[in-house]
Amino acid sequence: MSLWRVDQAADFLGIRPKTLYEWVRTGRVPHRKLGFNVRFDPAELERWVGQHRSAASPQEPATPEFEAAALAAVRQLRRLEADLGLFFLAQTVFCDQEQNLVFFE
Repeated sequence: MSLWRVDQAADFLGIRPKTLYEWVRTGRVPHRKLGFNVRFDPAELERWVGQHRSAASPQEPATPEFEAAALAAVRQLRRLEADLGLFFLAQTVFCDQEQNLVFFE
């Protein structure tokens, strides 16, 4: 059995790792603790998502094509978010008097 790390599980769920850590802390999502590490069983997460999806949305299920496209979009947004985060970490940002963003390296 292969267990997922937090980043892999967060990517699967389409959320930030920080959010997933909060869900672990509150017991919202199934997980396993291995010492100080948190791991996730992929099959268990899939069942959990299926249970919560059916409970939250009684309407017709999305087509597999739509779900695949939505998951791809979420992953792309997470990558862009990470890239922007790294960009902003490398910059000092402030607003000038006209409320324009000004960047200094």
